[in-house]
Amino acid sequence: MDKRFLNFALVACTIFIGYTLLMGVLFPPEPPPPKDEAAEVADGVDPPADAHDDRQPDDKPADDDQSADDPAEVDPTQPGIEAAPLPEGRPRGLEIRDEQPRRVQLGSLAPDSPFRMLVTINRDGAAIERAELKSRQYRDIEDRSGYWGHLALSAAEGKGAVVGIVGPGTPAALAGLEAGDVVTQFDGVAVANPSELQAALRAKQPGDVVAVVVDRDGRRLPPLNVTLTRRPLEVMRPELRQEPFDSGDPENADPLSLLLTLQRVGDRKIADNETELPGVDLYRSPWWIVEDDNEGASVTLARELPDLGVQVIKRFTLAELPPEVDPTTAPVDSPAYHLTVEVELRNIAERPQALAYRFDGPTGLPMEGWWYSYRTSRNWMGGSGARDVVVQYSTRTPRQYSATTIAKSVRDSEPLTWGGQPLSWVAIDAQYFAAALIPQKQQADETWLSSMEAIVVGELPDARRFHTSNVTCRMISETKTIEAGEAITHNYVLFAGPKIPSLLTQYAPPAAPQENLSELVYYGWPIWALFARPMSQVLHFFYGFVGNYGLAIIMLTVLVRGCMFPISRKQALGAQKMQELQPEMKKIAEKYKKDYEKRGKAIQELQRKHNYNPLAGCLPMFIQLPIFIGLYRALMVDIELRDAPLISENFAWARNLGAPDMLWYWEPFLPAFLAGPTGWLGPYLNVLPLITIVLFIWQQKMFMPPPTDEQAALQQKVMRFMMVFMGLLFFKVASGLCLY
Repeated sequence: MDKRFLNFALVACTIFIGYTLLMGVLFPPEPPPPKDEAAEVADGVDPPADAHDDRQPDDKPADDDQSADDPAEVDPTQPGIEAAPLPEGRPRGLEIRDEQPRRVQLGSLAPDSPFRMLVTINRDGAAIERAELKSRQYRDIEDRSGYWGHLALSAAEGKGAVVGIVGPGTPAALAGLEAGDVVTQFDGVAVANPSELQAALRAKQPGDVVAVVVDRDGRRLPPLNVTLTRRPLEVMRPELRQEPFDSGDPENADPLSLLLTLQRVGDRKIADNETELPGVDLYRSPWWIVEDDNEGASVTLARELPDLGVQVIKRFTLAELPPEVDPTTAPVDSPAYHLTVEVELRNIAERPQALAYRFDGPTGLPMEGWWYSYRTSRNWMGGSGARDVVVQYSTRTPRQYSATTIAKSVRDSEPLTWGGQPLSWVAIDAQYFAAALIPQKQQADETWLSSMEAIVVGELPDARRFHTSNVTCRMISETKTIEAGEAITHNYVLFAGPKIPSLLTQYAPPAAPQENLSELVYYGWPIWALFARPMSQVLHFFYGFVGNYGLAIIMLTVLVRGCMFPISRKQALGAQKMQELQPEMKKIAEKYKKDYEKRGKAIQELQRKHNYNPLAGCLPMFIQLPIFIGLYRALMVDIELRDAPLISENFAWARNLGAPDMLWYWEPFLPAFLAGPTGWLGPYLNVLPLITIVLFIWQQKMFMPPPTDEQAALQQKVMRFMMVFMGLLFFKVASGLCLY
């Protein structure tokens, strides 16, 4: 074996292994949290394909089915129904709803409903607890166990689990479950508490039919048959602070979405070390539910602070599809993925006073694929996180703040604050979904906010997982002096849905339609986007014929390669001729060892004699580069590849073209710096990258001419080694990109 090649391989391997060992020392893997016995039974021996997603046991979102309610929070007028205590300060001048449950829901998951989502609003803080998308196209790709709805389960006085809420259109609602039912048996097994019920549910699969026995109003009903489905995608959801999934402690939950509090009242304002003004508890305490005419589509919540002379009101209105649109056949880009959120501060004092509010943005966006996905960043340095903050000001290009950058700013106590400019929109941006707040200003240059800040809600994760931080934006309104009896009223549209380009273009400020949300689909430099957009359209065109995105990617690749064949052929012929001229060029170099001028003239003469232009091989490369990178970027951000199987969704291997193929779970058998979620290779053995390497080496052997000297032979060996090395670096690439 050539010594130079051996030295090169040794140095490369040393760098690779040394780096991974160094990272393992500097950032040791996090120890797994303890699981309870029920969770161990539910998980089984072999972890499923979603065992290392964003919902690992140490950071899994708080499913309110697991929350254990304080007995003091149960409304005695409605036994068994979860309810929050009645708050102080009943709002004056507003009609209060008779029932005050802890949670209310807007929308429905029923296929024939005019809504796109089911939104759960928690009275504690008047916050959005979760938003579940109705479309069967957008299901949870990491929790594939059976789903019957988020029921806000709590422990019964004896044995069983009390149903707190039943969402319209969920399997539980279709089976006849109601709020207040006590589940005593699940699939023939007695249920002692909510944790046991959830463990039994996790062991079931979509499509299973389970018999549920419940007690209602003191009598036992005949078994109710519930047909489980796949869990819908939750665009916003609660998350736990580094606690096991079944901790059952709601106090550990990260703050929910769209929390509002008073930033300033008169001369008093929130200090740097304060969460809220002294005596104000709008973040955690329950608000009053105000009666609304449009039941099921809107809700109004209010709090009154008599000591400060302020009444605070939040109105949520969920969008519906137009009456002429059939919900079962509506296009995916129909603009109904939003709520209108109205914020009102009313001065109920007898004198004018200065008022300002603090409004936090959406939280808990999906982190699916946090250990393998790669997103193109707008920043030269810093990259992207699993969830980033993107801000669009009027007449300016969007600015991105990555989760890693935000987490470092919090750790170092150097807040990322900006503002004083007219805001078009601000979004929490994930791989395929986003949640964006769009101020409904009538004038583009109108300024509502004095400042904004990118923040981390909840506790910071381990430094090596800063990119998984639960980030959001914090908006501070401008201070306005409000006369007695008058109010500040600001309306926001909250988009919460998939990043479909044709859908995002329909969401923009009223006064600036050109500044829409389409910027959230980012391909990188404009030259990459120039090729990525049309190739995405061609990909979808092929899919319309074959009905499989795996085949569509292959067809698109063949089409692009076919169009580039003349250039590629010319480049290959040039490389072959270069190989043929290598012996003559070597003789010239030996003949004119010290006379570089004569050597250059002799080489030029040799190239002219054989009609060879050395620059001819570079031109095809520059022509192909934007095309192939554009195609790569198109596949990387296309939401249609998410959850698209290569063969079938019932076949576990390669059932998501937006993720690695994940043939075998090998994390228990390899070191953490290699097979951990943050390791070089990831927790799964992926076959498609290995097949890609083999094909590249075979292609090189078939089409590259034999070496004419030792230098050419060494170059070919280095190229083979670099292919293997690059395969290791990109081992976690999405299976759709491997097909390309």
